[in-house]
Amino acid sequence: MRSLAKEVITDAAVIAGVAVDAVMDRPEGISSILLPTPRLELETVGEELETDGALFARLQEAGAAVATHRFRTHRVVLRVRVVLRAIGDEAMDRLYRTFVTSLPVRVADSGGNLVTVSVEKAVRGGFATKMVEVAKERSATVYITFKGGLYRDDEVPLITDVNLVDGANYQ
Repeated sequence: MRSLAKEVITDAAVIAGVAVDAVMDRPEGISSILLPTPRLELETVGEELETDGALFARLQEAGAAVATHRFRTHRVVLRVRVVLRAIGDEAMDRLYRTFVTSLPVRVADSGGNLVTVSVEKAVRGGFATKMVEVAKERSATVYITFKGGLYRDDEVPLITDVNLVDGANYQ
């Protein structure tokens, strides 16, 4: 699910005007002067698994001798912290607003299963101070939650032919 999360976040960042190479994992030990702006820094906060076992879907093709029962074995919740960085208040507001509104509500994972995307919390930082600022770098931290599942498919044979024994009374 991490690759799906990074793909969804990168797509929203590109729509918001951030270059693809400016979407990166959270850098450690690198001066922010050397990094591009605007940029997005990603960090996964945690992934939670919960045992489920619910029947999710029954799939059957017309004329097929088997049906597929899809079970959700686990619910998966992935939380990602995204730090948006831009120079100036107006650029930060525009980046923040466009990025959050560009995130989809629902996406499909590689197996075609539903994953919901929601913005849980946002924290703004880097507000103006009384000191003289040369480059007014502003930041906003957005916490995004991806909810999906792990699925198992079981094939169940269907009854396609019934033979009745002669002389039986079925009343």
